[in-house]
Amino acid sequence: MNSSETEGYDGIFCTKKDINVLDFRVPGGVGLCFSSLGEDLQSVFARGDTILTGGVNPIYNECGMQQWSARKGRLICTYAFQPSASHYAQLSLAQVWGSYNAVMAINGNGLHIFKGVRESVQSQHCVIEEVEDILGTQDLFNPSFDYAHSRVLLISRDRPANWCYWPNQ
Repeated sequence: MNSSETEGYDGIFCTKKDINVLDFRVPGGVGLCFSSLGEDLQSVFARGDTILTGGVNPIYNECGMQQWSARKGRLICTYAFQPSASHYAQLSLAQVWGSYNAVMAINGNGLHIFKGVRESVQSQHCVIEEVEDILGTQDLFNPSFDYAHSRVLLISRDRPANWCYWPNQ
């Protein structure tokens, strides 16, 4: 569940099949509902009109991330991860985050960084973004990250935390 900075709504939560945008002004409390596109969702982040979700497709054993627009009521971008033969638990996206400059997702294979896609994309079609950079090692256990002022802090339960600059300077 996420409730940070969701413009005009009270929060976001995901089930196995749906992304639910909470709005307690309407009966039932759910203002918008999007389909999860066949993925087991593990992480959600919302800022303003943008909703980012991340999960694993259990059929293909691939991780994926989507960017939704609450205002437009549709999917506006899909983020493509590099193929991996890792176990399902290693592929699970523990955390997703995004801004206009970058979109990030972390799993056991490292921190995946993509270019940010502005919500004002005029096309009616979904944009597909390829990974721009991967930080960290390939075997993180229960990872998370924090990003501020071009610095990334990577945290994993099985090793000391480390930080680096991104974009590389």
